[in-house]
Amino acid sequence: FPVTIDGAMVRFVGEEKQLAVNVIDATGKIVYTQNFQQVKGEKGVELSLNHLTPGLYHVVIKSSKGETRSNLQIIR
Repeated sequence: FPVTIDGAMVRFVGEEKQLAVNVIDATGKIVYTQNFQQVKGEKGVELSLNHLTPGLYHVVIKSSKGETRSNLQIIR
């Protein structure tokens, strides 16, 4: 399913009844995880990532439609 990560906001097409988001650091450790219920894609979901240090992360988004992976670079 189409996903864009806009800063700390995840947006997608359509509506999801369940959405799971994991952020993984370069060592493979999950540094952020959150589950969402009844999400409208155009509104998206905001991720609270202020605790993360600058660097490159992998974002894994799971829904009933499948799994999407993307890179996220945090710059401060």
